[in-house]
Amino acid sequence: MGAVSDTSLVFRKVGADPEALFYSRSEKIIVPAYQLCGGSSAYNSWIGTDGHSITAELRPKPNRNVLMVLADLANALGIVKQTLDNLNQRSQLDLVMVAQPIFRSEYLGGHVHLSYWYPPTLHDSNLGHRFASVYEYIRMFLVPLHNQFDLDRSDFSWRLQPSPKGRSPRMGFKGARIEFRKPGTWLRSPALAYAYLGLSKLAILNFPELPKTETRQAYVNSLQTMKKTTSDLRTLPSVVDHVLRNFALGDEEYPTLVDFAAWKKVIE
Repeated sequence: MGAVSDTSLVFRKVGADPEALFYSRSEKIIVPAYQLCGGSSAYNSWIGTDGHSITAELRPKPNRNVLMVLADLANALGIVKQTLDNLNQRSQLDLVMVAQPIFRSEYLGGHVHLSYWYPPTLHDSNLGHRFASVYEYIRMFLVPLHNQFDLDRSDFSWRLQPSPKGRSPRMGFKGARIEFRKPGTWLRSPALAYAYLGLSKLAILNFPELPKTETRQAYVNSLQTMKKTTSDLRTLPSVVDHVLRNFALGDEEYPTLVDFAAWKKVIE
């Protein structure tokens, strides 16, 4: 695992539960997700709803390797595509899967889960672990993506979750797990998903170093010079640059759909 300084965070796993909508292009209506993939009680399923019957959420298995999380999502989306294809063959609904932060006044989340270990130096006897300060730091890695793809959404929010189980990497370290309630959904493309999940991991690995964000190029250059990285993040800076250069939001008439073909290539 390498040397751990008194100010480092130690990355453990990244997970997510990105959301999407099912939309009938022939009838121009949203089809509630619970009609297609189960209700809120299906928490242990790889797909379901969570407190809102309209939106569907996917639940990939958390992993240290971002590419493994993407592969899990790709497998799940392959099943979704086959199901939609079968339904469309038997009906005139022309069902598609929409993945953009806002569609028809429905807000779709791209929630990111992070678990890590933190040292005693980030612990305050009155405040406990400084989740808010760590959160604000990690948020800086995602701001350029947030600004481009989350128009009309409020700023990032977060919430505490149960700490991870297991043995800490160093005496005195404690487990932490947080969930980013925003940004908006990044399920549309594996490139966008990789950008969000990979940047979240890179932030933990390099705490407390921040990327320069004055311009897109400065931001990308800063990502390339981060001191700590892992093999699954090797192409992250170039993918982030590609996303910021070429991706745009959809609209009400022509919504951004999940790119099933791109997701299929993840596991080919």
